Amino acid sequence: MRRGIQYSRKSTNPRDFLDEKEGIKYQEQVMDEYCIKHNIEIIARYSDVGYSGVHTQRPELLEMLDFLKKSEEKIDVLLFFSVDRLGRDLRNNINLALKISGFVNKIVFVSEGITNNYEHFKLFLILKSIVAEEERINIITRLAGGRRTKVMNRKIYSGNKAPLGYVQKKDGSLKLASLDETKDLTDIIGLEAVNYIFLAYLSNQSLSQIAKDLRRKFGLTRMGKVWDKNSVAYILRNDIYAGILSGKISGEEYTIPSGNIEPLLSMVTYQFVKTKISNSVKGRKPKKNTLPQLSICIQCLKPVVLIGEEISCPSCRKSINAELLSKSIKKKLVEHLFGNYTSDIVNRYLMNERTNLFFRIQNLKEKVKDLEGTQLLIESMFKDDPKELKLLLSYNKDEIRNLEREIREINHFLEFLYGEKAIDLNEEDVLIKGRNDLSLDLPHLLLIDFNLRDVYIKFHPCVFEGKTKR
Repeated sequence: MRRGIQYSRKSTNPRDFLDEKEGIKYQEQVMDEYCIKHNIEIIARYSDVGYSGVHTQRPELLEMLDFLKKSEEKIDVLLFFSVDRLGRDLRNNINLALKISGFVNKIVFVSEGITNNYEHFKLFLILKSIVAEEERINIITRLAGGRRTKVMNRKIYSGNKAPLGYVQKKDGSLKLASLDETKDLTDIIGLEAVNYIFLAYLSNQSLSQIAKDLRRKFGLTRMGKVWDKNSVAYILRNDIYAGILSGKISGEEYTIPSGNIEPLLSMVTYQFVKTKISNSVKGRKPKKNTLPQLSICIQCLKPVVLIGEEISCPSCRKSINAELLSKSIKKKLVEHLFGNYTSDIVNRYLMNERTNLFFRIQNLKEKVKDLEGTQLLIESMFKDDPKELKLLLSYNKDEIRNLEREIREINHFLEFLYGEKAIDLNEEDVLIKGRNDLSLDLPHLLLIDFNLRDVYIKFHPCVFEGKTKR
């Protein structure tokens, strides 16, 4: 009885089988029947599942070649189901056939019924390899066409696996992996990891620090690899978390908002993260004691300033050492990101201040109305003195402008801190008067308690879509 070896390969899910392994079983079954008819004993089986025939760096193929090379005697027969199972690249197929011929007495392609003893074997191998290459191109074209239709027309995610933190439903839609959508603990933990990444990045943590915390809290990535700054950056740059499909099909880039994806981020946060990460300079270290883009005094709700090594409130005239505050900020951020942060004290204080803020806005609006009345009085009293009229009107307008700025600041605070506002600012007001004094695009702010020498964190209610998913 002659000794034989079988090699099988399957790169994609065959239409007629449940999964890739079923395809391998079918190939082995056909080769087994051939062996029974030709009195061949199989001494080894090799199969590569999920590897393209274009490349030769397939683990089982390499192991088989190593086995043949180290074998003391030539193997009698090496069986392949078909030429395209050997590979789908003409040059690679010829090189492999030549290499294998030195280790075995006979190469058999069972499906075609051809061996290397065939008179026109080389011509046959060339022709079949060319056909296999063309079939591969046709398969890729059909898959790309189907994927294009799926993405462009149906606006459905077409990846092999749902993005981290998502589950894909039967209708193709992507839902956040919450307890309401799945009972799979791995998917739920994936969503927690994604939440952590965005919150940490919005909290001015570096990519390396985020990766370090992920390794400590979540272990390895879903693919079994170590979290690093590149894997963190990949999550941050992924448009899918804003409900946007993006990528390339046949070399063409596309970006499509999809109603079939439940967004994690609001568009405000998505644009903020996108701008921040695109503007980051490689290798530049963050400044020591850097404050977030907005830090306010909890007593007067006014922005604080950094002067030398001290952080001060110009209104209360109180200060705190910047280094001590930085340590407190980092501690509170870590507590917040790991779900151990409690904000009962600050919430109670803010609720007490809420009514005061509404009264302050009403008071300021009355002052603006008084100044507008004064403006009419000035115009009537000094119409014969253009120089004095211009000076007084300029002073009056500056006062009105300052009051309106303060109204907008308080109104933004109300929306930021409580999710409500006292007045509606139309687009014209925003464009003319600007919002750079306090932008709602900020992901979070710090409330500094100079009396207790402590700090509290308040994330904007629109950091995540709807409300923060914690």
